Amino acid sequence: MENKLYIRCVIKISSAEKWGSTRHELGEGSLWDDCKQRLLWVDIPTGEVFEALGNGECVRVFRTNDFASTVVVMEDGGLLASGKRNLYRFAPDSEASEIFATLVDIPDNQRLNDGKCDALGRLWVGTMMLEGFAQGKLFKVSGATNAETMLEGIACSNGIVWSSCNKYMLYIDTPLQKVWRFDFDLESGCIANRTVAIDTAPYGGWPDGMTIDAEGKLWVAIWGASCVLRFDPDTAELLGKVELPAQCVTSCAFGGADLKTLYITTAAVDAEANNPDAGCLYAVETDTLGLPAQRMK
Repeated sequence: MENKLYIRCVIKISSAEKWGSTRHELGEGSLWDDCKQRLLWVDIPTGEVFEALGNGECVRVFRTNDFASTVVVMEDGGLLASGKRNLYRFAPDSEASEIFATLVDIPDNQRLNDGKCDALGRLWVGTMMLEGFAQGKLFKVSGATNAETMLEGIACSNGIVWSSCNKYMLYIDTPLQKVWRFDFDLESGCIANRTVAIDTAPYGGWPDGMTIDAEGKLWVAIWGASCVLRFDPDTAELLGKVELPAQCVTSCAFGGADLKTLYITTAAVDAEANNPDAGCLYAVETDTLGLPAQRMK
């Protein structure tokens, strides 16, 4: 049975192609804006947010003059990018940024990392150490003046998604090699009853960013294992694998006109610095339908 699932669902590297010609030290935060039909992603250490259309060639670069660990689209079509502790807003069709909010409860040796918006437009974004791992947090940001700590004791906050019914939140703390599931109340934004949905340790590497498809299955980028893995979060069953020529796979997002293209970011760091395939963007055509990204209110 396991072998049958693997043959049916796995997407081999022969179908994965480089998308565009950019290469980044630490590409991350892939997100598809279905309204403008554009892919957005970041290069964390350079503080740059990239926009590409069509064939993957970069159209515009937005600069924070800080870190840039994740990017989301705002209701008005502008962008919001996370820096070390600031959130930077780019107005629609503008490359000039302004500080939207500052999360003051972040030590100097930490920075913001991955984040996404829930169905009511609240940004969930967590922290990690600049070096090593420590006691980080996960914040819920509702507008420019309201940031609430939702979790503490996080080693390295990473991928976060919600089920289509909005009853569950799935969340990754990378060093623990776990995808957690929480009961989620959409109206209040409260989370409760943390359980382990998936233990990724048997597959090697460390879970990084992730996305969810219309069937409720998770696609998890695995840092250090050259792949994206597709899981059933209800059973923890491995359903498929996308192999890549870069070890450090950082994030993935569904996009394209039909939301069936999986876009994948990678990093060119450490032993991968001299690998010409590392740090590039990849696009994989799938038979799976993704879900539109939520916008920040």
